[in-house]
Amino acid sequence: MELYGSYTSPFVRHCRIALLESGLPFTFVETNHDSSAILSPMQKVPFLKYTENGREHLLTDSSAILKFVRELSGSTFFGPADGGIQEFNLFCT
Repeated sequence: MELYGSYTSPFVRHCRIALLESGLPFTFVETNHDSSAILSPMQKVPFLKYTENGREHLLTDSSAILKFVRELSGSTFFGPADGGIQEFNLFCT
């Protein structure tokens, strides 16, 4: 997994903390507005790239990233959507 963001964003910081607490392996990739505008369809940070079943996925909202990380690590996430992670990501955008 790769988390893209800046060190100063509180949304990115929350995702970094959740990933560190989860113990899941990830790489933090520092990016700026220009780079994120190219890499993310939402043109904002944070966004998370991960691979599942041989396919690359992109989560583009901090709430979707937190839900994914918490549930992947066996924790509970309390949020407004009961669907899968991609549906929740769509809801957030």
